[in-house]
Amino acid sequence: MKTSFALLAAVAAFTLPASAGDFYVGADVGRSKLDVDTGLGSSDSKATSWALFAGYQLNPNWGFEAGVRDFGDVKASRPMSLLDAISWAKGGGSNTQAKVSASALQLSTVGTLPINDSLSLYGRLGLASVKVKSELRSGGFALDDSSTKTKALIGVGARYALSPQFGVRAEYANYGKVADTRLSSLTVGADYRF
Repeated sequence: MKTSFALLAAVAAFTLPASAGDFYVGADVGRSKLDVDTGLGSSDSKATSWALFAGYQLNPNWGFEAGVRDFGDVKASRPMSLLDAISWAKGGGSNTQAKVSASALQLSTVGTLPINDSLSLYGRLGLASVKVKSELRSGGFALDDSSTKTKALIGVGARYALSPQFGVRAEYANYGKVADTRLSSLTVGADYRF
């Protein structure tokens, strides 16, 4: 047992310098789409999305990535209804306001297809723990709800290496539906490889 561990430690020590450039960190920003099903139809809204991520490239074709994404929030309001008017007459507000926000923790496998030394295409498949929060305010009435689900994450993108360490990328990702809200993002970002 000790011999096996020593052998494994020696192999790891000799291969570690060869794996320089395999770890990376980065960030992206873009537009998220929050398609909310209200029961009376769907409301399609866009917000600013951002993410921080870190990954490990196993070889030129496969890697793993973990990250946190904020989808932003969307707000909507409507004119005073009869119920709003009654609430307003009793001292409440004059309209109905709704807000939906979402965020995710994600882990994915990334498959890369190098086109040339600088350009590569990639696809991702993974899991995301997505949290959707909704708030509804109407007059003196307030309702808050939150739902968290683990969903499949599917994405496609392209990366352009500006140098061996620094690259830029663009990506579309789909997170499925959580609590009557379909989520997706279209982003541009940068990464730095160690």
